[in-house]
Amino acid sequence: CSSDLEISLGSHQFSEVPLKNLGCSLRNTTFVLPIVQAYWKYKIDVIAYTDRGESDVVEAYINKTASNIPGIVQNLKVSQDDKNASQLMITFDCLKDFEENGPNVIYAIRETLLGSNYDKENPKWHNETLPGCGNTSVTVSHIDRKYSFSVMAKNDAGEGNFSDVANVYVHSKLPRLLEKYKCNNSNLIRKVEDPQKPIIVELCSSCLLDNKQGNVVQAGLIVCAKSETNKCNITGSWSSSENKFHTFAKWKEVNNKFEKPYRATHDNWNVRQNEKWDRFDFEQTNCESSNENDYCNGRVPRDRNITIGVIVCTKAGCELIQCRGNFFLETASKDGMAVIIATSLLAGIVIICLAAYLIYKKVSFNWSPTQVQEPEINPTRPIKIRDFQQQVVLLHKDSNMLFQEQFETIKHMCARFNNSSHEAQREANRIKNRYVDIIPYDHSRVKLDVQSEGDETNDFINANYIPGFNSVREYIATQGPMHSTVPDFWRMAWEQKCQVIVMLSDLQEEGKLKVDQYWPDQLNEPVNYENVVVEMTNFSQLNKYSIRNFKINKGAESRRVTQFFLPGWWDFSANLSFDDVLEFVRLVRQEITPDNTGPIIVHCSAGVGRTGTMIALDYFMQYVDTHSLDDEVDIFSYVLKMRKNRPRMVQAESQYIFIFDALVEVIKKKIRSDEERLLEISGKRSDDNAEQQDETMYVNIPMNNEAYVYNNIAFDPVLINVGTDHSNEQLFTDPVLINVATDNSKEQLFTGPELINVSPDNSKNQLFTDL
Repeated sequence: CSSDLEISLGSHQFSEVPLKNLGCSLRNTTFVLPIVQAYWKYKIDVIAYTDRGESDVVEAYINKTASNIPGIVQNLKVSQDDKNASQLMITFDCLKDFEENGPNVIYAIRETLLGSNYDKENPKWHNETLPGCGNTSVTVSHIDRKYSFSVMAKNDAGEGNFSDVANVYVHSKLPRLLEKYKCNNSNLIRKVEDPQKPIIVELCSSCLLDNKQGNVVQAGLIVCAKSETNKCNITGSWSSSENKFHTFAKWKEVNNKFEKPYRATHDNWNVRQNEKWDRFDFEQTNCESSNENDYCNGRVPRDRNITIGVIVCTKAGCELIQCRGNFFLETASKDGMAVIIATSLLAGIVIICLAAYLIYKKVSFNWSPTQVQEPEINPTRPIKIRDFQQQVVLLHKDSNMLFQEQFETIKHMCARFNNSSHEAQREANRIKNRYVDIIPYDHSRVKLDVQSEGDETNDFINANYIPGFNSVREYIATQGPMHSTVPDFWRMAWEQKCQVIVMLSDLQEEGKLKVDQYWPDQLNEPVNYENVVVEMTNFSQLNKYSIRNFKINKGAESRRVTQFFLPGWWDFSANLSFDDVLEFVRLVRQEITPDNTGPIIVHCSAGVGRTGTMIALDYFMQYVDTHSLDDEVDIFSYVLKMRKNRPRMVQAESQYIFIFDALVEVIKKKIRSDEERLLEISGKRSDDNAEQQDETMYVNIPMNNEAYVYNNIAFDPVLINVGTDHSNEQLFTDPVLINVATDNSKEQLFTGPELINVSPDNSKNQLFTDL
């Protein structure tokens, strides 16, 4: 071997690659070939050269090289379907054969809802087990939000790298009532027969408030009386720019002739979401005395065929569907009316007598609840943050009647939960429950590490994981420790790596034991709670709350735990001020750092009432801080979510109301902060303008007298808020007549330094030193 050995490397996909000068030592028979393509067939030709010539070709074949992770998917595109708002179309380029790098390639699509910390940590996956690629569709849950998508290829060797991210904003679309429903034939709207009332209809709440095309922002009922000139062909759809909802006539405009359709529902009318069917009675308002600019549910014309239409609007626009079938109202005679009244009175007397007879006889009916199908209840009550304060005022009306309805609905819906509590009801675990009716669900309970074999009950503690704003296990809601469960409590804190404990109940309240003391009495005196040693290293008594710092040890490992205690929050009530509780919640949240890997332990006495209230406030304070005023909050659905994990969370109606009222204060503070920031920006602009003007400006100002005397008065330009909603500001550099009333009824000329109220709620005054 006096010359080179040549080896060529080739495959059917790639051109031949000659590899020369590899040496010719007879002892050097092993070569490392630069085969870069994974999971591929190769052919190797070996030729030996000497001074006399070359040898015959020796061929060798590699059946398959080792597999590797697949390549990166290219050209990912995401678009929204033209009609279906929640449907997104996803396309990308399939990997080429030589990019798959292994067998059994599949594609996984990662979906992330932007603006949600939870979704960033817990993205949604699509098509993870479905082979194929290139063209698919997904259905998203939120409209008017931004999503990001990326694709990853997988094979038997593992997961490849993600593709570039494709973002898409999911816009609202038209409601699609025309495609989805046909009135009277598919349960959108139906007649109710009642001889005592002219027209009654029932509306399918879940149909009208279907948010798959975007949140329903307006809904209403349209009435049309047919005539020779009015055929009542009112079905159609309109984009948001046309604002069709406000173009329908009002009752006073069509009264007597009824020659065009009119809207019978006011602007703020909405279908009751907690009912499967919402009943609507026509002719419930005396529209004769109503304002001409108001939509009104007035008297329907007689001796005419009446058509009812339903209009529903999203941000994208409105659709109106005309319901099949007509209502025909005859003009009732006086005799006819007398008969109706007499019949009604007689029927009422018969019903009263029958009811009295049944009570007297104590009749029991052979009735099974399975015979009646429970109506579906909407599990959401979203409120836009900007409108939250106004909506809370409405909920408070009539002695909190709407609050009471919501809270009763929550209890009714929770009664349907099919959650078991078998572990809590085991004989050995019953003594570990402080209250016999507050026991943890099996599916979400915190399980302690089993200490010894053969004891299946020592993993039990009365505690449940509760989802929060940042994690599905952000909190542990638990009962106040009992004397026998204190070691379990500290064992849970250690095993779950908890660094924050929130205590919301006094040890005793009104002479009743609520919580057993679970910490040492003295500073720097460790106490061994079975396997966990607890030492109180510091105690701080502040104005409304106290803080204890603990060092806990197990073996050679040591950790720090902080306990926050809010005293005086009585059971089943919310007697502390909003500021007291909100300040406490903010203090606790400040303690949470990225290093806090464990859940926050929250307890009162039962671990449901005050515990649920505090958790809800912490959740929504974070939510409001990170969302815009145009986003929505839904306290109703979050309380339901907590109750799915632990029974009776937010136990009392007063606590439920407290969350709303406290959140009003949070939102008001956010609005003030936004306004101050805008004013600061406006102030800087004003200063910039002032620098370009003379230091003092003089103008001749006419005084209110016949002589037209002029005073020469020096003044500076001033920024005056002239909008009742703080939205309009104007820089005045001349004397100005300032409107100081929100109803435009009072004007006043100021000729000297004056403190002027420029806000509609009397909360902001400004000193003006000019006219």
